[in-house]
Amino acid sequence: MSNSNISGDKTENSNGDYDYWIVKSDSTGNIQWQNTIGGNGDDWLNSIVQTSDEEYILGGSSNSNISGDKTENSNGDYDYWIVKICDSLSTASLCSAVSVNELVIDYKEVEVFPNPVIDELTIQLNYTITSINLLPFQ
Repeated sequence: MSNSNISGDKTENSNGDYDYWIVKSDSTGNIQWQNTIGGNGDDWLNSIVQTSDEEYILGGSSNSNISGDKTENSNGDYDYWIVKICDSLSTASLCSAVSVNELVIDYKEVEVFPNPVIDELTIQLNYTITSINLLPFQ
């Protein structure tokens, strides 16, 4: 994530506060392409996965309303936001994005430790997503 405008290695301005900022490099660390994706609020990237067709699925959350790359207002605070990036040899473009309308999570186990707590408490949730309804952006 980044909230920086063009500076250093970053070649695109921020869309608002924090945006998804993805950078693809070659095996020696040279930047092949980069993309700043987001709206006028905070967009927090949590995960990125490369698909078998050389594209990328980005998952995170957003509280941005319609602006920048967002085409749907926030439903309140932070909503899940999933983005697909189409990769070419020198650029990456936004293929599609969806907001998560409903997410059903089946919690398998909740662990709280250490016990007794002295300075720091850890809560670990082990879960499986059992259902997800997506709202495609227009």
